[in-house]
Amino acid sequence: MNKVAFGIACLACAGGAHASVTLYGLIDAGITYTNNQKGSSNFQTASSIMQGDAWGLRITEDLGGGLSTVAVLESGFVLFDGTYMQGGREFGRQAYVGLTNPWGTLTVGRQYDLVADFVIPVSSVPYLGVYSGHLADNDNLQHTFRQNNSVKYISPNYRGFSFGTVYAFGNQAGEFANNRAWNVGAGYKNGPFSIAAAYERLSGPAGNTTGAVGASGTSGSDYPSLPALFETGTITRQQIAVVSSNYQIGKFTAGTSYSHVRFDVTTSPINVDNFEIFGTFAATPSLFFTTALAQTNVKIVDKGAKPKYRQLSAAIDYFLSKRTDVYTLASFQHALGDAQVANLYSLPASATKNQIAVRIGLRHKF
Repeated sequence: MNKVAFGIACLACAGGAHASVTLYGLIDAGITYTNNQKGSSNFQTASSIMQGDAWGLRITEDLGGGLSTVAVLESGFVLFDGTYMQGGREFGRQAYVGLTNPWGTLTVGRQYDLVADFVIPVSSVPYLGVYSGHLADNDNLQHTFRQNNSVKYISPNYRGFSFGTVYAFGNQAGEFANNRAWNVGAGYKNGPFSIAAAYERLSGPAGNTTGAVGASGTSGSDYPSLPALFETGTITRQQIAVVSSNYQIGKFTAGTSYSHVRFDVTTSPINVDNFEIFGTFAATPSLFFTTALAQTNVKIVDKGAKPKYRQLSAAIDYFLSKRTDVYTLASFQHALGDAQVANLYSLPASATKNQIAVRIGLRHKF
């Protein structure tokens, strides 16, 4: 991130408070080959695969006495056609304002959930990109949806331990519980060991256009629905419980993640369990190798059907500088049990039980 030349660095008229604006962003571009998308192979340009394309403004103002104002406006975009991501929102990635002091940070607006804040940093996600995501991103480890109308508190770090909570309003008269959400999360780091966990509950997700997740106003929905792969019913509630940990030994980092997701659907409840082990090897300060093996077990309760998906992902990432890297990603998924087709996250489904995606990409941060 760079402080832009036009960034504010002045004394405010009242109290002499110091304010600053920082422009930052990321561009991720590349070419992906998929062996089977609805029966045909495909070469395609794609952005936001290793990490989401974005630009944003980070604003801080020192109010004195340890108190500061914080704000972020962050927009996601598609590099190859210039359109907005996150359902077409102008600042779809983040848009919030708040206050911070030694007791913690309180913010309001459109924000990430605590899966993103606490769990993702100690998972395989930062190394492997979206194709490695669990089926339909059912546990939101790829942070597909954010939370509108949210109030978030994040604690300071207490000797390696921190925690947080979020409540997101439904914003509809007479239906207070419709499309609201709340979540809690925590993380702990002690030397080479890190662990984090979060629990999230969505009531009537995407149930209206004013609420916590999904469609909002004139914007489209960014809420992914795993039940839509199997059921035609409406989701009345979704619960996510996820934990991830890793341990570093020299140049090698090994980790594991587990999540349990429950969808209450009008046609049948659906339970999902995601298991993953992963490892990263830093061959040099600039060269990283990462691999992960994951399995997703789905149970459609009333039908007794049990689709399963096994997935192997790998990445080679080489940094040309602190800001620019080139990489290769590969993910392979095999459908098991009652699953009829493979479906790597963010790609059209295969016509068979197998699907592989290979990508070469370039990423630059500013």
